[in-house]
Amino acid sequence: MLWGLEVKPGRASPYVPPPEGHALHLVRATLDASAADGARCVLRVQMDGGTALVVASLRAGVHESVALDLLLEEYAEFTITGDASVHLIGNLVAQHPMDESDESDEEDEEYVPTPEEMQMMVDGGWMGLPESDEEEEESDEEDGWAHQRSNVVIEELAEEVPLPSKDDANRSGSKVVEVMEKKQKKKAKTKRSKADEKGEDAIAQGSRPSKRPQESEKEEVDGSASKERESKRGRQASADGSDKQAAKKKEKKQKKAAVEEDSPKAGPIQGSKNVRRYENGFEIVELQMGQPDGKLAQPGKKVEMRYVGKLKTNGRVFDQTKGKSTFKFRLGVGEVIKGWDVGVQGMRVGDKRRLTIPPQMAYGSSGVKGAIPPNATLTFDVELVHVW
Repeated sequence: MLWGLEVKPGRASPYVPPPEGHALHLVRATLDASAADGARCVLRVQMDGGTALVVASLRAGVHESVALDLLLEEYAEFTITGDASVHLIGNLVAQHPMDESDESDEEDEEYVPTPEEMQMMVDGGWMGLPESDEEEEESDEEDGWAHQRSNVVIEELAEEVPLPSKDDANRSGSKVVEVMEKKQKKKAKTKRSKADEKGEDAIAQGSRPSKRPQESEKEEVDGSASKERESKRGRQASADGSDKQAAKKKEKKQKKAAVEEDSPKAGPIQGSKNVRRYENGFEIVELQMGQPDGKLAQPGKKVEMRYVGKLKTNGRVFDQTKGKSTFKFRLGVGEVIKGWDVGVQGMRVGDKRRLTIPPQMAYGSSGVKGAIPPNATLTFDVELVHVW
């Protein structure tokens, strides 16, 4: 943001840092065109409570302009020794620039803090907002569809595993009998082989079990019935899982429709219900609503604002954005006073608010020399221009 100041002879010209935490980068000092040829001017700067330091020495017709590289982060006063004015040019820059590589244009979460959460932030600082219930619900739904078949079937089977019944016990007993009969059959074959060698065929024939075919047939029937029951359970579990997912999706659509129906329309706001007051004197007044689907100002997002700052006692304007100029900062990380971090949160693009900020959430007992007295309560009329 471009900054300029004309320093005139015979009086100090103050530089008051903006309350948003920016610093002044001076880049050039130029002698006024009305200076007489050969006239000499010396520019000095005095930091808060410090010694006046020479910044530049200019002479008309010889050395009328000089480049500077001076960064001021606090209150300062400029003075001139000579008979002509000096013009200063610079830029207001952020003290702590942030990396914007992680910025995203994704849609914002539909979350507005409750009065209890706002009170916690006013009393004890930023506590961190929970994630939106709707986002968690969407995440659960996506996971459910991604693994629908396997998860649902396993869960239902785990709940419906039956206890062993008499039939199961009988089948287990039949398997034991079958194993014993196989051993006896193998032993009988060995005996029959020996009987053939000795001519004892009758013993080999008498050793064959007579009930094996019937028991084998019974085991096959029982196995087929078990597989069919398990297949029915699986199909029933899949159907139940699909019904649950469909009901959950329908409930979510109904909830979303209800939220959209209750959303406020754009335009000025009236009535005391749009005023939030806190015990320490902090106050938020909703002046005008932007579009309901406008981007939401949340902690960590960069926001662009227009504002007018006044002293509450006498209404004197101590700072404001003019014309098309705006002010940008990252919300919720301490780049601005606490009253702004809390008061701007939850606004949507186009919203306008009036913030009444007590001294403990503004500049406290120190104030800002030449602009804001100690222990001053401030009012800001703010408008949210952009969020990214």
